[in-house]
Amino acid sequence: MHSVLAGRYRLERQLGKGGMGSVWLAEHLALRSWVAVKLMDPAIAATPEGAERFRREAMAAASLRSAHVVQVLDYGVHETTPYLVMELLNGESLAGCLEREKRLAPERTVTIMTQVARALGRAHAAGIVHRDLKPDNVFLVREDDQELVKILDFGIAKTPASTFGGMETKTGVTMGTPYYMSPEQVEGKKAVDLRTDLWAMAVITCECMTGVRPFDGSTYGELLLNICARPIAPPSAQGFMLRGFDEWFAKATSRDAEQRFGSAQELVNALRDVVAGHATAAALPSAVVPSGQPAYFPSGTGQSAAPSVSSMNTSQAVEELRIPTKASPLPWILLGAVLLVGGIGAVSVLLRNKPTTTEPAAERSAAVIASPPASQEVAPLPAPEPSTPAPPASPTKAPVTAKTQTVRETPAPPMAAKPPTAQRCYNDPFSGQLRPASGVVPGGASTFGCKQDPFTGKYKRL
Repeated sequence: MHSVLAGRYRLERQLGKGGMGSVWLAEHLALRSWVAVKLMDPAIAATPEGAERFRREAMAAASLRSAHVVQVLDYGVHETTPYLVMELLNGESLAGCLEREKRLAPERTVTIMTQVARALGRAHAAGIVHRDLKPDNVFLVREDDQELVKILDFGIAKTPASTFGGMETKTGVTMGTPYYMSPEQVEGKKAVDLRTDLWAMAVITCECMTGVRPFDGSTYGELLLNICARPIAPPSAQGFMLRGFDEWFAKATSRDAEQRFGSAQELVNALRDVVAGHATAAALPSAVVPSGQPAYFPSGTGQSAAPSVSSMNTSQAVEELRIPTKASPLPWILLGAVLLVGGIGAVSVLLRNKPTTTEPAAERSAAVIASPPASQEVAPLPAPEPSTPAPPASPTKAPVTAKTQTVRETPAPPMAAKPPTAQRCYNDPFSGQLRPASGVVPGGASTFGCKQDPFTGKYKRL
């Protein structure tokens, strides 16, 4: 096909086709440059609503001056067909990228969504809500060694009536792509604002990270139920484990729009912190971690596999993010004391010519309890031969015996001298270790009795 459109654009070949029409590669005859021309489907163009929607897309995109929004060059009607002339982009859509690569690294996902947030931030500041954000409308352009993101298709954008003079969405009319629609958009509410775009951003982010759409269904009705009514499964249910990501997704896809992030920039900043490992509990709600899920940590996150957590609210883990945990110095203090006692005992043994057997069994066991590892490892007391009777204690060895007895009577560290007292603990879902529950545990999670090992410093259940 080589027809000339409006006397200026020579159509070369079709690049793609969608629900509203088709996109063509065309040459601008006057400028000798290549452009993309979007032609509206004649059947849709014949309706007043369709023609108005096409006009609003042109005006909304042309009003935005952003490197991350496709540039609109011209708009018009050829005979009865509306057309839209845009800059020609070389690359692929995010949908095509995901179809080929299945899922993206968290760092690359953050880079893409950061650019999406810039475009939406400019649109939201102008009072424009995209309402059809999806991977097909996120285009990836390769420029040298960088990846530039462009937002396409503002065809169903909600715009200020005073600026564009277009029709507003009527209550009860559902507009958008079902997999990425917010609950208020599914219900056809008229009061749809920028937070419906933030919902779509979160859904796209989750799909990039896990390779699976978070909201799906075998039928259209089931899909809508999953979006509006049924419990929302966290990303970890797909085997993707990234500390703080479940909480981030829960906030971004809250069915109460007031509980979501306040802007695209705030949403992407929180996502960047999660991927960088700097998630803070203040901005994230609690979420239930599913049991029995395999742990997957993407490369470069610095995370390690952790055991699964069953029936536990991760607000405890989020609270852990507020208070950085430090290694307790108690095990090192105990080890130093044990080595000191053991060294003194070893010197005493070396000064003896023969092992004494007149030492009461109770005293020997008490010494072993006071310093078990070091004294046995450095110089274990040799046992007397059964057939040889113990020689009588020599008077000259009395001071040595007294010295040894003095060492045994040296008080051990507090944790080693008396058994640890019981206290309350809870399980850290990320490290799998028990943590002491001081005061009120956030989230009202259950605690259980535990005690601390005086030598390792770790806690264990009673």
